[in-house]
Amino acid sequence: MSTKPTINLYPLENYTIGQKDPQPEDDPSVAARLNRLQHEYEKFGMRTSVEGVLMVHEQGHPHILIPGDNLKPGEDELQGLKDRLNQRLAPQKENKEENKEDSNKMNGTKIDSEPPPSNPISDEDKIMEKGDVELDIKNNADNEKASYDEEDGDYEIGELLTIWYRPNFETYMYPYIPRHITRPKETKKFFIVQLPERKVLSVPKNMKLLAVPLFELHENTARYGPQLAALPHLLSIAIFREGCLKSVSYHLPQLIK
Repeated sequence: MSTKPTINLYPLENYTIGQKDPQPEDDPSVAARLNRLQHEYEKFGMRTSVEGVLMVHEQGHPHILIPGDNLKPGEDELQGLKDRLNQRLAPQKENKEENKEDSNKMNGTKIDSEPPPSNPISDEDKIMEKGDVELDIKNNADNEKASYDEEDGDYEIGELLTIWYRPNFETYMYPYIPRHITRPKETKKFFIVQLPERKVLSVPKNMKLLAVPLFELHENTARYGPQLAALPHLLSIAIFREGCLKSVSYHLPQLIK
């Protein structure tokens, strides 16, 4: 008998959102991204990218967070994803006083915290450009004390949800390898990532922190692209076993009030 993924959903307000120094993007344009991909492919072969599917709940509905990035050649996928999550979202030990500035109360929904990877019309670009609700910065005692090595809990990398393949040095990706392609140029893997019950997250000042509810992603390829629009289908076995959020089979101690 197959086992189903277990995802603990905690309320969005459990997470303190702060800011840290900007992180420069690797590529200034879509063309530059594809050129870099081709250059790296000639030197190292196929690129592997990893995306973390982080989930919280807001007003009784799951919202999805999708940070990630490409890995270095030979880098372990699971450890590499955890390193990317910390790189993007871990609080910064330096400049703690700067992190207090321009802060106000958080009242948003989901997170996407990386500059867009290598697709001009990719799912990541669509979220960054048209995301639903941008999270405000929350300034409280927890945020003021946050530092890189001061964690409330660690990320748990879970099941592999899906793999997408880039057959050529173009924007298109597919959830399979086209028959005429023997050497894909990139694979992108989406993993379930379990958030701890509470955690301090810090976003680079030049990036956005956005939240997207599952109902907004569902079959909405025109806005979010096929990769993200497919996630509600892939997550349904873990979340909506009986079609009602409050009757799911996994642990939701924070959800049912």
